[in-house]
Amino acid sequence: MKTSVPSKLPFILVFFLVIAIAVATVLENRYDTHYAMQHVYGAWWFIGLWAILALAGCWLIYKKKMWRQPSVFLLHLSFLIILIGALTTHITSHRGMVHLREGETSRSYWAKDNQGLYTLTEQMPFYLALKDFQVLYDADGITPSDYVSQVVIATKEGKEETSISMNNIGRVKGFRIYQTSFDDDLAGSVFTISYDPWGTGITYMGYILLAISMIWVSFKRNEKLKEKKEKLSKNSQLSTFNFNFQLFCWPLPALLWHLTW
Repeated sequence: MKTSVPSKLPFILVFFLVIAIAVATVLENRYDTHYAMQHVYGAWWFIGLWAILALAGCWLIYKKKMWRQPSVFLLHLSFLIILIGALTTHITSHRGMVHLREGETSRSYWAKDNQGLYTLTEQMPFYLALKDFQVLYDADGITPSDYVSQVVIATKEGKEETSISMNNIGRVKGFRIYQTSFDDDLAGSVFTISYDPWGTGITYMGYILLAISMIWVSFKRNEKLKEKKEKLSKNSQLSTFNFNFQLFCWPLPALLWHLTW
């Protein structure tokens, strides 16, 4: 049974998408996050690649009539939901930067304009104040282990003191606050503000369905291998060994088999 080129299209697109993400990661490490966002993640061709991949996934589900195999259908549907979540994030989310010195308070952050420059200001439904910033070090006292900002978040409900670091994201009223950078004199912090009311939830739902579907697909594949083993139980010891090996390694072959066919 040969697979046509249109049927292979989603997997070809995934291949190029993985390459693009790898390139973006290299650029982010070499330059900064803004550079990667501007030249890859926020580029029209990257967004178009996501959109085409989502459409190709819908076509593949329809072409293969995957709803006849619930486990396989759920597997492909989960990928589609993850793609939709990523596209929703790009369309509906807001992102910006805020710089605070110790003792300063702000309710706004800088957002990018159409030229990719931070010239616009957006309001937050809370106040953010920086109390203190410190660098934590490993046992050797030389290598930094984390960068921690002690902040106070004030809302209509009251004030809350918390810490925001590279390993701890601040969350308030649907906003996420990331520790991005700091001043050279260690008396100020730069935070990334992210507001994604819809995309994150959709993406998480897709990942949950993906986990469920992979377990389901693997279980169904395991059942088929057991049935084959029982039918060929009277064959040579070599055949039995081969099937035992397949049963031992069933998760990956099951996923690859269903993705290919």
